[in-house]
Amino acid sequence: MLFHGPNPQFQLHNFACHHDLCEYTGHMTKLDAAIKFDGKWFVARCLDLPVTSQGATLAEAKSNLAEAIELYIETWGADELESSGGEPELAKVEVAV
Repeated sequence: MLFHGPNPQFQLHNFACHHDLCEYTGHMTKLDAAIKFDGKWFVARCLDLPVTSQGATLAEAKSNLAEAIELYIETWGADELESSGGEPELAKVEVAV
């Protein structure tokens, strides 16, 4: 899934985690990530777990995020991977700064 929100720098991806996650849980799972290019790096944030990573390319950011998620699950377990119930939507939120 690829969603372009109001800001074309943001992209929402659904990607599969693999490697150690399969061994840990016994199955593959798909997680959602928001990825933003900050001018130098693609910064990837998992929307299902408190995990963020980056890469020089979009593919590298996704790969690095998958690895970071797998390390998180290896350390903290997969209990937080309950279904979030619905597709995520990317939106701008206005705040006072």
